[in-house]
Amino acid sequence: MQRLLILILLSFVLAFAGIAACGDDDDGDLEEYFAEVEVIAITTDHALDTLGDELSAAEPETDEEYIQVFQESYQGAGEVLETAYLDLAEMTPPAEAESAHDSFLDSLEGVLIALSGILENSQEVTTADELDVLYAQFEPDLVQVDENLDTACATLQGVAESNGISADLRCGD
Repeated sequence: MQRLLILILLSFVLAFAGIAACGDDDDGDLEEYFAEVEVIAITTDHALDTLGDELSAAEPETDEEYIQVFQESYQGAGEVLETAYLDLAEMTPPAEAESAHDSFLDSLEGVLIALSGILENSQEVTTADELDVLYAQFEPDLVQVDENLDTACATLQGVAESNGISADLRCGD
């Protein structure tokens, strides 16, 4: 059970490390852009919180159940983050935010690739110990994409702040 809590906790630390995306921004208004980003960041955080609560309530008793809970956590987080990614990719950010926006998008794509990789490889494991070994193999990559996402989010947050815009993109939350 302790391994499960550690894996879920690490999964959600990664997932909460600055999720922000938003819908179209046709007029290029920087303030509107960041308002939309903030709304979607809150929505994404809420979806991940709900998923985390559901997973925290799980109490797997067998290796099979343990593996299933792990896979469901990564699948669920991946779906939430993919929605954020797709929303962000559809945007045309204002010029002042374009570079930071693109870096954030690239970093979020890195998270999705890492989550997909561990999820795909987890299909081959049959015991909790094998899953722990697999996670240990992916952990350095997961930590790196987490750091990249946090940095990119902070850069995007900095664009808002340097333009006098109050927005909370939830970087590192």
